[in-house]
Amino acid sequence: MRFTNRFAKVLTAAVVVTSALAVSLIGAPSVAQAAGSTFQVLGGPGFNICSATPFTFATNENFPTTVTEMSTLTVPGVGTVFSAVYDIAAGSYNSYGITPSAYTVAPHTLITFTDSIYNGPSQTGGIAFTVTANFDCTTGALVSTSTTIGGGNKPGPQVPGGFVLKQVTCTTPINIQPSGTQTAGSAVVVAGQRWYVSPTPIKDKTGKSWTELFDGGYSDGYIPTSCVNFGYNYVYGVN
Repeated sequence: MRFTNRFAKVLTAAVVVTSALAVSLIGAPSVAQAAGSTFQVLGGPGFNICSATPFTFATNENFPTTVTEMSTLTVPGVGTVFSAVYDIAAGSYNSYGITPSAYTVAPHTLITFTDSIYNGPSQTGGIAFTVTANFDCTTGALVSTSTTIGGGNKPGPQVPGGFVLKQVTCTTPINIQPSGTQTAGSAVVVAGQRWYVSPTPIKDKTGKSWTELFDGGYSDGYIPTSCVNFGYNYVYGVN
């Protein structure tokens, strides 16, 4: 299911690949490229999906020509609960919707979304790249990624060690430095989302406190510490 406008300016953690090599953008997710196409998964649904329920997650996809997209959602102990293969027309797409078949799993089970992009329509030209994203079914957060490019498997950007999963309380731009002087394009976090953040704030020269945030790229972003609820710990595999 495709949505071209919804979540267009909502950034969560990103899964990114490139047909040649991973490309890093300062303060923003790196961009997946193959045959001129770009592809990003910008995070999980952000709510509990431990039982089958329709959900949508943000993406950033741009295709200069028609390509084939092949997607699956896989649940441990159940198997494939969603699959789709279709030609996708040239254009930009900003979210992906899934309506899975029935399943129920234990809290914090990792549910896997896999998306392969062919170089051409009707599954022609070979697969340019495949992105695999694992969602924690309880929090709906994106917790790990991998990419297959040209037959090789490479890990995507991972959550930095020591970062903790916290709730964001403000809708605010992501900044590329802890100063608020330069934002990462139109990328924002939205109140109510959960993000992996550094537990140690950084103060700018004016004394304002900033929190480093894992935005899925190879360089992290920053948001005001006042927008992070540090009062409760979301511990992966426990909460």
